[in-house]
Amino acid sequence: MKKIIFLVLIFSALFAYSKDDGRRVYNSYGFFTGLNYNMYSSDFSTLPGVPCCSPLFDNATGVGLSIGLLADFQTNNILEYSGFDFRLSFDMLDAEYNILEPKAGNVIKQDLIDLNDPSKTPIDDVAINHNLLIGLSIISLEPTFR
Repeated sequence: MKKIIFLVLIFSALFAYSKDDGRRVYNSYGFFTGLNYNMYSSDFSTLPGVPCCSPLFDNATGVGLSIGLLADFQTNNILEYSGFDFRLSFDMLDAEYNILEPKAGNVIKQDLIDLNDPSKTPIDDVAINHNLLIGLSIISLEPTFR
């Protein structure tokens, strides 16, 4: 029984094998979409011409869209299974800096000031959230040879 199964597997593999001389040329075209996870690492606290009191913008993350066209050209006359690939894409590299200063200062509410004893006036801590949005997009052409 094992010999019969072995012979069936060998003959099915032989008949399934198709000899291809590798000389046919297939070109393919298509499109793609995807998501980019963008990470920025930086070290700045101000932007030229923009007043800002943030201590430091250091890390930003975001998600962007990637769409584009693909083209695959095979050139079997140079090397077997060789060819060129082209990828034209539009990528959105958006991100957001979100810096929180938990104790940036104090605030006194004017309507709660105790005029008889100012030391009993409630003081609240101030938290400041600095946001900087990055809207960066690129168009790229990526040729490859394989």
